[in-house]
Amino acid sequence: GNLITNLFMPLSFVRPWIGVLAWFWIAYFVPQGLSWGFARNLPVAVMVGVPTLLGFVFTRDRAPLPRSWAPLLLGAFALQVTVSTVLAHSQELAWGKWDWVSKSLLMTFVTMSLFQDRERLRKLYLVVALSLGFYGLKGGLWVLRTGGVDRVYGPERSFFADNNTLGLALCMALPLLLYLSREEPRRRVRLFFRVVFGFSILAALFTYSRGAFLGLIVVLGVLAWRS
Repeated sequence: GNLITNLFMPLSFVRPWIGVLAWFWIAYFVPQGLSWGFARNLPVAVMVGVPTLLGFVFTRDRAPLPRSWAPLLLGAFALQVTVSTVLAHSQELAWGKWDWVSKSLLMTFVTMSLFQDRERLRKLYLVVALSLGFYGLKGGLWVLRTGGVDRVYGPERSFFADNNTLGLALCMALPLLLYLSREEPRRRVRLFFRVVFGFSILAALFTYSRGAFLGLIVVLGVLAWRS
């Protein structure tokens, strides 16, 4: 809590791209899920997200959105989500989900504007890959310790707490871990990325999720084909 209040909040306003990194770290590492007491209920994403958005409004560092299909498709997706929410049978549940999705999409557009050079993108990849890789490494060690007698789950209070969603998240982290290991000049760090890559595969398998198993087949197949 003190780290976020004293460091991330002012930095997020002055340097909103750092706020985006902090927001991604909170989303994927879920520090509040590893804490106890009042810290488990702190709205840490809001505490970082609000000053980041305010800083984005005033900064001269932002760039136009990329001229590609990605922003257009994301915008169409946001429109489709809104329309389906308006027409939903259970309005209370639907608008709660809309609120969660719209915040994620808004921060995605901010990220596309602020992260358009190689060095910043690498930092973003590091945050996502290492945050999810932590749970891949932790889950893989759990499998070796217990013999895989139980499912591997994600952290509490996260959007990938369930075994199925954790398996999907780990599949998405694998290409980032492999890319970082190939780009890393230091041998020990490169080896670390590859160890986390291997343990993440093991953890994804022992989520016992059929979707994660199929995802592994696709991701590893594409990585082998593109290698």
